[in-house]
Amino acid sequence: MNVSIAPDLEELVREAVANDLFPSPEAVVDFALRQYAADAVSDEKMRMLTEALAEGEADAAAGRVITVRSEEHLRQLMQEP
Repeated sequence: MNVSIAPDLEELVREAVANDLFPSPEAVVDFALRQYAADAVSDEKMRMLTEALAEGEADAAAGRVITVRSEEHLRQLMQEP
């Protein structure tokens, strides 16, 4: 596959290779794409956590909370259907 990139990005790739940060231009692009994919997963996880936090805050505001007295109490609660 051949890919064209903007001149400023091409210069970044050259610099990364020249500074021995990567063995080749292909390695730079491979790293960048893997990082992009990891960031997309992180963004999705953050979105899910934000939604869960909002749901928990809404439950607390509505009084839907319980007090956990101990670690054993928590285990018991987690086993209930």
